[in-house]
Amino acid sequence: IGWLRLSEFGYLPTDDRLQKNGYHITGCWVSRWANDYWVVVATDEPAPTQPVSYADTKLGLGIDLGIKDMAILNTGKKFINISKTSYYYHVEKMKKRWQARLARRKIAAEKSFAKNHPHQKAGYLTSRGIEEARFYLARWSAKLAKINKETMRQAIAQIVQLKPPHITVEKLNIKGMKANPKLAPSIQKLGLSYFKTWLTWQCQKHGIELREVSTWYPSTKLCSTCGTYNRAQFHGTMADLAVRQFNCPHCGLSIDRDVNAAINLQQATDYTVLTATE
Repeated sequence: IGWLRLSEFGYLPTDDRLQKNGYHITGCWVSRWANDYWVVVATDEPAPTQPVSYADTKLGLGIDLGIKDMAILNTGKKFINISKTSYYYHVEKMKKRWQARLARRKIAAEKSFAKNHPHQKAGYLTSRGIEEARFYLARWSAKLAKINKETMRQAIAQIVQLKPPHITVEKLNIKGMKANPKLAPSIQKLGLSYFKTWLTWQCQKHGIELREVSTWYPSTKLCSTCGTYNRAQFHGTMADLAVRQFNCPHCGLSIDRDVNAAINLQQATDYTVLTATE
């Protein structure tokens, strides 16, 4: 299509700006999402360097993913679940409102067509109201997706800035968790698969080793101090999710269950390395 003038002056990176940091532009393309146009610039990156860890992260980080809080670190820091906030509820409400409007306008169009053309089968029906509803539905749906992705990227950026030598996460059975009708809506909104994908890329970029423990590793049920398996509080049922405080029957440790799980992940010795570093 030739050269275009963009409204954002100086926003797109150039080779002169990137080569100072060891980057080089290899190509770009234009995409469209919810009636917005996006320019994506691809670059090759310099080799990652091993980060120098801070004092409180020299032993690595353990990250426990959940629904009440999106991510919990073994240091006690928690990242909120954005789908629990009032702003997310507002955007979701607007999306549902335009979904209902689109459905009503489609039904009205079908009834009008059946009344005026009783012997014909209705195909693809459209009108000014239907196109308006589709436009705003796409806008609000895209807004929800952007909110989730941006929240996760900001959380992962803060985690990577701690410069740990390694990060340990748990392998989650997302498909199996979505089979539970009580958990499926919350998991669908949260998008834990995207969190792991973006974390893997950031660890590769910054030279951080990403470790993954097995799905069956009992990080929640083990005491992070003495290693005792807590059968008194956890029975392997849905009621376990209501237990928010871990109380060890052996050493008397009382700690937040998610922080305890993150510490166990940080101390795990049986794991798979997803991003090997030199």
